[in-house]
Amino acid sequence: MESEFESARAAISVARKIQGDALTLGFHKPAQTLKETKASTEVSQVNEKQGSTTAFVSWAHAASSWKESEVQEWERRVATFTTTLRQSGGIDADVDLYHFSDEEIDWGRYGPGKIATSEYVLVVVSTPWADRWSGKNKPTEGAGAVGEADALHGEFAKHQSEWQRKVKLVMFPGISDSTVPSDLSRLQRFYVDPDDLDSYDGLFRTLTSQPLYIPAPLNSPPTLPPAVLSAAKTTSGGRTRKSTSDRELLRAELTEINERYASAGPDLRTRLNHQRTAIQSVLDALSKDS
Repeated sequence: MESEFESARAAISVARKIQGDALTLGFHKPAQTLKETKASTEVSQVNEKQGSTTAFVSWAHAASSWKESEVQEWERRVATFTTTLRQSGGIDADVDLYHFSDEEIDWGRYGPGKIATSEYVLVVVSTPWADRWSGKNKPTEGAGAVGEADALHGEFAKHQSEWQRKVKLVMFPGISDSTVPSDLSRLQRFYVDPDDLDSYDGLFRTLTSQPLYIPAPLNSPPTLPPAVLSAAKTTSGGRTRKSTSDRELLRAELTEINERYASAGPDLRTRLNHQRTAIQSVLDALSKDS
């Protein structure tokens, strides 16, 4: 019992510390995200054991031209997005924001390690991230995102089809398709508004293998009578006559339909009736001609 109380106190202490750190960073809704993530470490571990889908969120924090307000808003949107994945989608999602207060975090290995071990990598597309992927960024900025981009390049070299299954592009409002680097155009894109839960539906379905539409059961094709029975045959005198084999074939088919009819279900009986009527009509016409 005492150990349970100690665990509870420790969780509350960590939560308060994270909340304070989040407020210092300028978070609003994400502050609760960090608090609950840190305070529920044991729950997250249980989810992992139960087979929850794992995902790593890769993003670039800012561009050198962004104002401080833009940096904070972008950070808030990424944190809200990751929180929603966890709380509303049941996705064991991770992002570097959750680890800002970890004393022993190794940022050089964190991102690449998560890319290697996560089932999915969700790239939040932005111009800064695209620059880091393409190597257009200044060499003194964005080292974390560059490291993650390099890890993704390495994953592509190992197994291209698995890489394509694993990596998904997330497009927030205001991000144009033209922002996506041309060599990433093959990847799936999900247009998500971090603050609109309805916009997550396609992403949730993909990450949890729950398609909106599934194929209907496949039935056997219907049996359809031929439109043309056979070509006319030429007599020795050059005139044409109908072959009696046409009637024999039709009568044989009619007999087979009658045999199947006895054991057929309602739907099949309806089809067989149509076929029987069509064949009988052809037989009647052949009889008149003869």
